[in-house]
Amino acid sequence: MHRLAVTALYFLLSGFSVHAAEELERRWVFVGANLLVADELDRVEAVLDRAAASGYNGILLSDYKSSFWWRLENASTYRSHCNRLHRMLKARNMELAVSLFPFGYAGPLLWDNQNLATGVPVRKVAMTLEGDELKFIPGDGLPNGSLDNSHGDQIIGTRFQDSPGLITFVDETTKQGSKGKASLRIENAGKAANGNGRICFRLKVNPRHQYRVRFWMKAKNLKGGLAQGIVLGAKGGRGLVSQSLVRPDNDGDPEPWAWADDTSFDWTEQLLTFNSLDQTEVDLYLGIWEGETGALWVDNISVENVSTLNLVRRDSLPLAITSEDGSIEYKEGGDFHPVQDSQLGQIGWQGNFNVRHEAPTIRITENSKIKPGEPVYLSAFHTSIMENGQVTCSLLDEEVFKNCETSLQLALQALDPDIIFMGHDEIRVGGWEPELIQRFPTTGEMLAENMRQCQDIIERVAPGKEKMVWSDMFDPHHNAHEDYYLVNNTLAGSWEGLKPTTMIMNWGDDTTAKSLNFFAKRGHTQMVATYYDQDVEENYAHWQKAMADVPNIKGVMFTTWEENFDELEKFAETWWGKVKAE
Repeated sequence: MHRLAVTALYFLLSGFSVHAAEELERRWVFVGANLLVADELDRVEAVLDRAAASGYNGILLSDYKSSFWWRLENASTYRSHCNRLHRMLKARNMELAVSLFPFGYAGPLLWDNQNLATGVPVRKVAMTLEGDELKFIPGDGLPNGSLDNSHGDQIIGTRFQDSPGLITFVDETTKQGSKGKASLRIENAGKAANGNGRICFRLKVNPRHQYRVRFWMKAKNLKGGLAQGIVLGAKGGRGLVSQSLVRPDNDGDPEPWAWADDTSFDWTEQLLTFNSLDQTEVDLYLGIWEGETGALWVDNISVENVSTLNLVRRDSLPLAITSEDGSIEYKEGGDFHPVQDSQLGQIGWQGNFNVRHEAPTIRITENSKIKPGEPVYLSAFHTSIMENGQVTCSLLDEEVFKNCETSLQLALQALDPDIIFMGHDEIRVGGWEPELIQRFPTTGEMLAENMRQCQDIIERVAPGKEKMVWSDMFDPHHNAHEDYYLVNNTLAGSWEGLKPTTMIMNWGDDTTAKSLNFFAKRGHTQMVATYYDQDVEENYAHWQKAMADVPNIKGVMFTTWEENFDELEKFAETWWGKVKAE
């Protein structure tokens, strides 16, 4: 029996209804592309040819430059390429959805003003005067960060170390730098039942300070597993950092790295930052999870206070230097020179952030009232970086909404999309800004108001255009809950900002069926974003089970994060069979 018939028979016998091809009005492909590059258009056209032949009838376009293309020196080239894409789609009877308003990956919205990034508070950071510079008073630091002190293969001072003598070893033959005696080698982690090869230190921290962990890694034929640095709050175990490690690219520059794919590189400096929030102790984990073979070395771990790194300056996010009790407030421009991070969002291009540059210094003026030996205390706001440079912008700043409106107007001119897709996904930082806290009890309510204003912009600027948004930030079964990454309090209630006319692109999670039913009960039509470079038929079976008896599911999207379209035809055959291009 044909495998599709077997799949359908399985669902019929199990009591589930299979969504028939005719129910899938929209059959889309997710396309990430840089429309400024002509070769990218050629690549996209080849995908469209195959897609149209297999019955796809639309695409969701994600292009980083679509939110600021008119600012580019070669904007005319971008515009002509948009025209070419529009002709390509029209010739194949395919509709176009364009992703705009990227609040979760907000670099494009921060092109003109990087200080619109969301702020996370630092509070009462102790500083003392050295020469004309205010320097952070150091904390306890990390004992034995050199990893030189050990008993056999057990590093002294750790909270725990996975399998000493089996997969973790003190290595006196390989170390980073000319000083020190040894490093930690993690080798053949697959020998352990869970494949974990990690070292963990407990650190004392001050609440609401920003810290940077600096350490070195080296790898040889490392295969399988996820290499990470993780910081968890000792109280409650909340994750405080989600940033990528790096390895050298072909030019020796750091590139994001996580999955061990037979990886080898020489000693490479790693930097991770975190805000301690309300914690007084944190747990720092370094190593590999679910590893298999090969070796990974760790050495020379240190922790520094960097509370001015990626400092965000705007009127709603004040900076203050005071006495300990706050009775004396020193004046910026009077007692100390104006403070800004000149590299904020300026790493390579505008709107690109990192944690690898140095934090700005604070210098006093000649007539400053700040005296040597008297500690002063800094309160300010910085933005937190996620993964490889991911930044969130302020949810409700008026200038952000002006940027959204402009980007929509220019997208309509350049691409004339059929659907305006709002890029509200994975908003991992937010809800800490004082003015917003005064107006809204929760971050969920802030996001709901953000969504109301974004929908209003679309209805005003592009009347008659359909609206669509990712599901995750409005789904209580996915991200709309408390303690989501570095979001303050809870995202619950964010869904109250969705208008019934906004279609949901549901990309599911471990609770896909609950997610689909949640939005269906709220009256939304939905599409499902599926595949994610998984096994096509297993993914299909998962979604068909979840979609059973859920009304108003109007389409499906072939979604690849790896720009791998090898399964494009198999996906079409599995989901709707032989459907001719309309």
